[in-house]
Amino acid sequence: MKNYLLLICSVWLFVAECPGHAADGQPAVKVDTVLYDPATSYPNKLLIISPADVSAPCPCILYVKGSAWKKQSMAAAVRRMIPMAEKGYVVACVEYRPCSEALFPAQVEDSKTAARYMRAHAAEYAVDPDRIYAWGSSSGGHTVLLHALTQDGSLLDSGRLGEWSCKVRAVVDYYGPSELVREFRIENGYQRDPDANGGLLLGDPVWEKRDVALRASPLYYVNPFAVPAFIVHGDGDKVVPLDQSEDLAARYRECGASCDYLVLPGEGHGTAGFWTPELYDRVDTFLRTH
Repeated sequence: MKNYLLLICSVWLFVAECPGHAADGQPAVKVDTVLYDPATSYPNKLLIISPADVSAPCPCILYVKGSAWKKQSMAAAVRRMIPMAEKGYVVACVEYRPCSEALFPAQVEDSKTAARYMRAHAAEYAVDPDRIYAWGSSSGGHTVLLHALTQDGSLLDSGRLGEWSCKVRAVVDYYGPSELVREFRIENGYQRDPDANGGLLLGDPVWEKRDVALRASPLYYVNPFAVPAFIVHGDGDKVVPLDQSEDLAARYRECGASCDYLVLPGEGHGTAGFWTPELYDRVDTFLRTH
């Protein structure tokens, strides 16, 4: 309970410090925290950021923050997404089970359950259930890609809240790994380190679980009917190299699926250039186009 209260205080501190406020000085957004999947032993939360004054159902973004599939910083996720709530989106920041609690595909299952929760509670949060999108950064990008690319079937899905759809209309991938079979860590080699994050996600070093690594690679799920994707990566990334996104974008093009691909010169892994007003505008334009 103490950690839960600290999280709430941190979130509201971030909201209070955010420059976006209404004319009367009140915050332009509000934040609610809910447990979205009591069926799991881990207390997964959604931090739901809404415009403070809503007169009609809003489009909704599911945002999954990167964490190398470990425990996420949910307060930091809220701060990153406040600008999108100020643009008129309801943003549900999704906490997934970290790999220390549950191995792949638990993280993808959680993302899908979160989508179903938001659709089930659309009226409560002023969400348009026909305009739900997914956005993830780093390991979160990997998670939402797998969510979006397998959403029409039973793959990588727990089926919880199964009376509701987990579909998203489009996906935004910020520098997420798309292929786990080959090594993708630039320094030291991802497969050569038995304690590397990919191995932690799968439960064993990648080279010992090649079949599972294939299942965990979004690249191999892209098909002609894939939902539109906006892929953004920095050419200075020293954690997930640029070719992970280049190959993903190329696969989209080969299949004839809709894909926007943007390379940010000089940007590294999650550096400031991804979180500028111009990039928020680009994401907004992409989502509203779809």
